[in-house]
Amino acid sequence: MREEKLRVKTNIEIAPMVYRMVLEITVYGKTFGAGGAAKEELRPGQFVELQLEGRYLRRPISICDASENELTLVYKTVGKGTEQMSLIEEGEIIHVLLPLGNGYDLDLAGESPLLIGGGVGVPPLYYLAKELVRKGITPKVILGFNKASEVFLTEEFLSLGCEVILTTVDGSEYPYEYLGGLAQTEGFSHGNNKKTEGFPTNDGAKDEKMIFTTGKIKQIKGFPTDAMKEIEYSYVYTCGPLPMLKAVFAQLNLDGKSGQFSLEERMGCGFGACMGCSIEVFDVSGKNIEDLSKGNYSAEGTEMDSDITPAVSCAMVSKRVCKDGPVFRKEELPW
Repeated sequence: MREEKLRVKTNIEIAPMVYRMVLEITVYGKTFGAGGAAKEELRPGQFVELQLEGRYLRRPISICDASENELTLVYKTVGKGTEQMSLIEEGEIIHVLLPLGNGYDLDLAGESPLLIGGGVGVPPLYYLAKELVRKGITPKVILGFNKASEVFLTEEFLSLGCEVILTTVDGSEYPYEYLGGLAQTEGFSHGNNKKTEGFPTNDGAKDEKMIFTTGKIKQIKGFPTDAMKEIEYSYVYTCGPLPMLKAVFAQLNLDGKSGQFSLEERMGCGFGACMGCSIEVFDVSGKNIEDLSKGNYSAEGTEMDSDITPAVSCAMVSKRVCKDGPVFRKEELPW
């Protein structure tokens, strides 16, 4: 963890009340690797904290993307702090604390991982998808929104070659012409598997280290868990509002699968000193994760379902979302 002074390259609204801020990693002649945290230190699922003028507490924002030259944050204006962020102009210098949190463990993905994002929980999953693609694994993606007018980052996931299911609560559909005029076949829209040399960045440049194929998209009315029932998957990575996370948790129990959950709590310091974001979770150290994945475990001293074997009893421990999280394994969560 360290503090960096980063220059704002762009800060634009990409959906109602949702902004994308791109920070230049090269400031005062230094690059991220030479003068600060190397890009390799920034893991999907981690976050940064921004110092805003006149405010005592920093604002925690998840990492949406990172390269050798840029750091991308996508955030929603939900209070005075994020409203102030939306007014930051190009060229301004921001003090950023990074990297923070543990991030997702990509080694558990399996052959067909599923990424599930809801609303402002979508951004960190883009960086995760990008890193999985680098490892030769193209994930399936479910993006959940209340309505089509709130949709964002869909094109970015498609550019990685991901199969995307877009869910809206009210059933409104995101216009296909905004997705590159993709033609619809067999329930999905697709781009004829056309390859493009790299993914365009905000300044029109490309990451020449990667070649992406255009993915395909399907839109349905409902919630992300409705889409889960249509997909074969090996493992789940998810981030979003708590009711959605608990619904995904319940579906994983039904499917006998496991996953990782990125949680959100109000934070004070952001690096574990104040203990303000502590939550109670299961202590799964030394336990058989395969047994825990079956969902038959509970806190020590409480009754368990004896009809399911094996039954595992776990102690409860306090963990800090900012330091020990924000990502927790399904087996740790007392839901």
